[in-house]
Amino acid sequence: MNIATAARLLISQSILVKTSPKNATIIYLWVVWIIKSTLTKAHLSFIIGGQRTDRDHYTGIVPDDETEQQAFYAAPPYGISEVTTHQGGVQYNKGFDELLGGTTVLTGGVEYIYDDVFDEIDSYNYLIDQTTKNLRCLCPK
Repeated sequence: MNIATAARLLISQSILVKTSPKNATIIYLWVVWIIKSTLTKAHLSFIIGGQRTDRDHYTGIVPDDETEQQAFYAAPPYGISEVTTHQGGVQYNKGFDELLGGTTVLTGGVEYIYDDVFDEIDSYNYLIDQTTKNLRCLCPK
């Protein structure tokens, strides 16, 4: 039995961006793996991705008022951001020549996203410190 199957693995290059020793370090990694069978009209895809941002930053405009300027220079609005995101999922497609009165493709899948954000600017009393975890499912009805 001859089963025509094609498998493909795509890995994008990891990218490291560093604008200074303390600023904007970002890493991306995406992997896609696709398995396709022309005989069974099936298609299976996997995806994995991630991103990490770790940076020191300045957020502010010098005020016009002298009193506000003194407070501004005493505690300039420097901040830090640390963000980590991971994503992964799988999707399955199955084609049928005769289903529900015609040609039909049923699709199902699952995706998971993890996002951890820490962003702080002390002089503005600004803080975001949250982690979210999301699981999404796509199922045929």
